Amino acid sequence: MRVIRLLILVACFLGITVANGQKITKNMILGTWHLTANQINYPTITFSNGDATLTSKGDTIYRYKYYLQNNDIIFVDVYNNKFKSHIKKISKDTLIFNSLLANKSIQVYEKIKNTKKS
Repeated sequence: MRVIRLLILVACFLGITVANGQKITKNMILGTWHLTANQINYPTITFSNGDATLTSKGDTIYRYKYYLQNNDIIFVDVYNNKFKSHIKKISKDTLIFNSLLANKSIQVYEKIKNTKKS
């Protein structure tokens, strides 16, 4: 698993789309993303139009409204508390946060391909 994470980080630094200087849109983050590291909080995030659902390896599901502000995503909870997470890099299949909510280290996600058949 560490090798996969390292390869993703190297690929990001060698030319995958960088957030800096690029306007990030909701269409870029829509879908379901899976964390490449093994940790308890937020192993999966699903972004839909204005809603974000984050899971845990326990029985907790976190739901937020969200909006984008430059290269930051602002999560808003049911009490209108706001939490800012900086998007370090993004591509069609990789999303990297400097930190994400309670997780204060770099968080690397891979996009889960849509398995629905048309």
